[in-house]
Amino acid sequence: MHVPAFSFTSNATTYTLTGGPADVTPGSTREFTGPTIDNGAAPAMAAIRMGATGTITLYKDLSTSSFTNSGTKGNSTFPATYLLA
Repeated sequence: MHVPAFSFTSNATTYTLTGGPADVTPGSTREFTGPTIDNGAAPAMAAIRMGATGTITLYKDLSTSSFTNSGTKGNSTFPATYLLA
């Protein structure tokens, strides 16, 4: 799956993408990495999880830290490869 770049202003400490198509939803939670942006800083490699519901949860870093509750957050474009079963 290819995840496009997003950037937005938010006061939440979480970042999720919802509404993914059922064809790419895994049978159980899958983890992979990709570049995220917190509070306007340069992109950093971060943990990303895609649940069996299709919700993708992005984190600030590889330690699954929360985002800053102000400023801009987002992600750079990245490919996500995971098992569906």
